Amino acid sequence: VLDAGGMARPGVGPRRDETPAVGVSGSGFGTGLASDAASSPDPEAVFVVCHELLGRLHRRAPRQTLLYVDVNGVALLDAKTARCVSRAGFNELTSWCAVDARVFELKQLGVETRKLELRRFETTSAVAAELAAAMRSRVRLYVERPDEVRRLRATAATFRAGDTVRRETLARAHA
Repeated sequence: VLDAGGMARPGVGPRRDETPAVGVSGSGFGTGLASDAASSPDPEAVFVVCHELLGRLHRRAPRQTLLYVDVNGVALLDAKTARCVSRAGFNELTSWCAVDARVFELKQLGVETRKLELRRFETTSAVAAELAAAMRSRVRLYVERPDEVRRLRATAATFRAGDTVRRETLARAHA
């Protein structure tokens, strides 16, 4: 996939409807922030397998979602197709938190509605607090180490909503 200048965008795969499904359980990446992420205290990107909780009753969505966090913000990926459903920079989020050990919450201003949107995700393992800490560390980088932010942005995946994310991009992210 090429950007407006004709350059390939890192982390983006071809846009095809027949993209092979990403096997979450056996693809080489895990099902949440696991102890293997402890080898790198602040990895460049992390992801968590989860289900979005929908409506006022917070019913589980049938499809799994990958919540992908890097220096550019948060992306929601369809776990089956690895297609980016939405992407939000940290400046677009109003808040985030771990509601409990398994539930993570994001608040942002809706692009179309211009109203505050609340989205909750149930993780497959008890990692909501670790995910919130990973996001806080990314935001802290902007204040404390802007040179590091520039370095990370130079190598970060640049996929957008609608793009299919390459397996290699997910494999490099700490699960």
